[in-house]
Amino acid sequence: MDSMSLITCNNTLKLRPLLAEKCVILTGGRDRLNNILIQFPFDSQLDKLSIDDLQTVILYLASIPW
Repeated sequence: MDSMSLITCNNTLKLRPLLAEKCVILTGGRDRLNNILIQFPFDSQLDKLSIDDLQTVILYLASIPW
């Protein structure tokens, strides 16, 4: 199953408040192998997110076409 199929309608409704928490940031940068960089800020509330919420955010950010 690809990442886009995991982003369901129910998950997209949860994305806005999760992204607003800024626990995970899509930097716009790339590494040496041209992979996208996803940042986890030190001062974020990452420990307050459930594993399912974290997975939803990361899959969404990784699915954005570049």
